[in-house]
Amino acid sequence: MGVFNDTQLLGLLEHDTVTSTLQEPDTAYGGAGTVAPLTSVCLLVGPRPFFITDLQVYFSDIAITDPGGDRHLGWSIQSAAAGTTTPSYTALEGKTANGDLPLINDNSVSTTAVQAVVNVPVNLFNYVGQTRASPDVMYATQAAMPGTKKQDPIRVAANALLQVRLGTYLAGSLAAIADMSDVVVAVYGKYV
Repeated sequence: MGVFNDTQLLGLLEHDTVTSTLQEPDTAYGGAGTVAPLTSVCLLVGPRPFFITDLQVYFSDIAITDPGGDRHLGWSIQSAAAGTTTPSYTALEGKTANGDLPLINDNSVSTTAVQAVVNVPVNLFNYVGQTRASPDVMYATQAAMPGTKKQDPIRVAANALLQVRLGTYLAGSLAAIADMSDVVVAVYGKYV
């Protein structure tokens, strides 16, 4: 298998804050892809289509203000192909239902912390379509992350702009959380 078919890092997208909107990233860092800072905070896919196989999320600060209820971390992969200074993004895939997302704040465990380990990633694809226990303890930790992926790879067209947006959810609806900052998404995949 050639180097171009191996799983590789397309880039990193950093979110300064995550709350009750599908927040666009604030900073992008290129890996196999490049960064387009003059048009939008995003990654450029390049001249070949790319299949996203993994979205790893890192929490740099797990302290939060009590949201008054549980919160899950939702995501949306967005792509734009139009070459304008204000790109219009379209969702390629997104997850908002509790059953597809890591539980990042379990109010019965802590009202002031995200249930994650600082700088230890979890793969958002591993939470999709998993059977959950009751009570839900599928936290954003390596120990609680399901060991298998049910999410199929997501194809992104060549020469496209790419973002991964994040938001906090409760029962499929955006729900606010305060002081959740410095969350990074690492986009991994393969070129076609």
